[in-house]
Amino acid sequence: MQEKLLAIANRTGADIEATGNLYVKTSRALKEYGYTQQEILTFTEATNNAMTIGGVAAEQQASALLQLSQALGSGVLQGDEFKSIAESAPILLDTIAEYMGKKPRGNQKAGQRG
Repeated sequence: MQEKLLAIANRTGADIEATGNLYVKTSRALKEYGYTQQEILTFTEATNNAMTIGGVAAEQQASALLQLSQALGSGVLQGDEFKSIAESAPILLDTIAEYMGKKPRGNQKAGQRG
């Protein structure tokens, strides 16, 4: 697993520690919903890619990934965690929405929720 996570971190230019933390917390949160190990690895890589594509600096990436992993660990993305991610990595919110089968923010009509 360490090799797979290192490969993801290298492909996406993300911090290996933040990538590992994200994977572990994501795994804990999503396994109970039937997600496979491969799906969780795919989510981890997609999350890292969203940060890279969004032009997020390494320090902001680590901070946003920490916030996301904390939210996944608690099962809720709200308040300061949501605000931190929205400010430092807004594309990440769209990636999460798409992965969870929801409409990204830009594809919603006014007044609709995803």
